[in-house]
Amino acid sequence: MTSKTWSLLNDKVKYYDMAAVALNDSQVLITCINASHKSEIYEPYSTTKKIKKIAGRSDESRFYHSVVTLNGYVYMIAGVAGDDAMNLDSVERISTDNLLINRGRWEDVPSMWGTRFGHMGAAVDGAIYVFGGKSGSNNDLSTGESFSPATEKWTTLPNMAMAKSNAGIAVVGRKIYLIGGERKTSRRAVQSVEVFNLDTSSWEIAPDIPLALSHTSATTVGNYIVVAGGVTGYERTNKTYIFNTKTNEWLEGKRDLALKRTNHSLVYLQKTKELFAIGGTDFMEGNGKSIEKVHFGTLLGVHKWDYLRLRLLVMKNRATSLIMKEKNKAIINATSPPKKKRRADTRDEKDLKIVTQFITDSSDNIFQYTLSFLY
Repeated sequence: MTSKTWSLLNDKVKYYDMAAVALNDSQVLITCINASHKSEIYEPYSTTKKIKKIAGRSDESRFYHSVVTLNGYVYMIAGVAGDDAMNLDSVERISTDNLLINRGRWEDVPSMWGTRFGHMGAAVDGAIYVFGGKSGSNNDLSTGESFSPATEKWTTLPNMAMAKSNAGIAVVGRKIYLIGGERKTSRRAVQSVEVFNLDTSSWEIAPDIPLALSHTSATTVGNYIVVAGGVTGYERTNKTYIFNTKTNEWLEGKRDLALKRTNHSLVYLQKTKELFAIGGTDFMEGNGKSIEKVHFGTLLGVHKWDYLRLRLLVMKNRATSLIMKEKNKAIINATSPPKKKRRADTRDEKDLKIVTQFITDSSDNIFQYTLSFLY
């Protein structure tokens, strides 16, 4: 049971029927705000203006769409038109360099093979991947397709094991994880996790998430995947979960969301290693949610004392390593003929060796995580 929650930020700013993506380690683009043509850049670390409206209006107003960044462009992919509620198959993009200047315009790129909304989209290794969602007839889809900007063409992909929509999606390495989701046949959330392996172009199965979730959001933090909020059964939730892709284990987050969110976006910013939950819909209490944040270390359960303890351990290991190195050097010099001098290790190389050995010797995943943030 968690006793604390994420930190709520400006409660006056509320978003719904939108999709957000990190532009870099300090900026977030929030697209088609409230199912409109408008998008904004959110800069949480700015000391002046945190919200900046982008110059260009998208051709389509959208919701239940996906948004990704790839090769210096932002892509908005299908969804439902906010103007007339028509299902879309269209895709638009804009250069990230042109977001805040007057000449910045969204441009059309080739459409998908068919209409798709409530789908899951991601960008990996120079291509865009789209899976599942709902079709124009409101049926769940098991199909997938990928778009190559180099060829400007869409290519079909192997079907998922389960037709579903509104799942969480995250990328680790060359694997795309689809977490939970909703099936029209039961109108209930599912616990299953399917993984698309780009190297084999095939589907794999990962351990189920502890709680069935749909209309949720996920993001990647190193080798971890964070999932927050969504719908379980007919209830909204503020629960958070963390999946370790190295050990294939699920952990419950140490901090719940402050608000129960659905159809929101979850974004990780490397600059301060913080997660941001943005917007969302609440069918019971009305549309629109503000922004809240948490440090990933806090979510995982790493506290300041852990950092201090690990710093002392690293310093101790460094001192021990240097002493042993000097002893070994003295023994070698006394018993061996002169050899060509090798380049001395840099400070970073020494640190890396010490930290690597400590991680190898440690069985505590939290300490492994903390060390990765110290260096």
